[in-house]
Amino acid sequence: AEYMGVFHFIFLAMTCFRTCTTLQPIDLFVRVLGLALFLVVISLISAVTFVYFSFLGELELGRHTPLWCGVTTVGLWLLFNLMFNYVMCVMTSPGFTSDLDSDVLHDDHDKRQQMHIESAETSPLTIWCRKCELPKPQRAHHCSICNRCVLKMDHHCPWVMNCVGLNNYRYFVLFITYLFFGTLFIIILSIRPFYVITFKHDTVLVSDAIQRSQVTFAFVICFTVCLCIAGLVGWHCYLILTGQTTIEFLNNYSRIIHSWVTGQRFVPEFDGGRQRNLEAVFGRCRFWFTFLLPSLSKPIGDGIHFGGEWSDLDNLIA
Repeated sequence: AEYMGVFHFIFLAMTCFRTCTTLQPIDLFVRVLGLALFLVVISLISAVTFVYFSFLGELELGRHTPLWCGVTTVGLWLLFNLMFNYVMCVMTSPGFTSDLDSDVLHDDHDKRQQMHIESAETSPLTIWCRKCELPKPQRAHHCSICNRCVLKMDHHCPWVMNCVGLNNYRYFVLFITYLFFGTLFIIILSIRPFYVITFKHDTVLVSDAIQRSQVTFAFVICFTVCLCIAGLVGWHCYLILTGQTTIEFLNNYSRIIHSWVTGQRFVPEFDGGRQRNLEAVFGRCRFWFTFLLPSLSKPIGDGIHFGGEWSDLDNLIA
């Protein structure tokens, strides 16, 4: 058993080395950078959490008062959801074409090719990936860093060491959402001591020099991240409500601008309405707010069938 474990480790190491040696230098750099950024994220979250529990919470809310208990419960809920969605986004495969059933993948390829021929389109139809040597379903794109075709690919994110696609897009969106509210939580609690320390130079409220630096660190980090992430959250809310991915928006950009200029309404190809678009990412929820709760459920669909055939999608859900 010990020898089998050693051979298994050697096999994984050789596979990793072979994959890395086939990557372009920039792609290899992004992959290595991902591990460094993962450690940065975990370290910063741990540091800010330490500042809160070491003295910041008691400084603003009192020591173990009912107010402290209530606010800390809210903070722990934000922290749990933040970490849950981050870890799930990192650990969950976005979905690759190589993971799909070969017969289903080739059947979809043949149907799309036949539909393209019957429509008498003169433009070429990209339904085959030469690098993966597999059919490429709708909304799938080849990621040069992962070196595979990703289903419903949005982008490759080095901060999560992973591609963001069909299976982990929900976790990515909820991660940045809870990151926004988590940093806002710390900003609200630290803004008064930060103002007193920085602008009034008062050492009475926080007499310890190390604690003063920790307050400044927590506020500056959280304010910067909150400011940056707010736009990203808004951006992905727009994408979800319009049924697009980042790649699809870039492909549709010229048509979107043209529709704005001409006063027309541009409807993306896979836009099924706001409710359907939300369900496609977060699943069907009895109450609208339950999509914010932790979930291990898989997304709707199989990564192949998209578009306006919502009755077909309902069959897939059923």
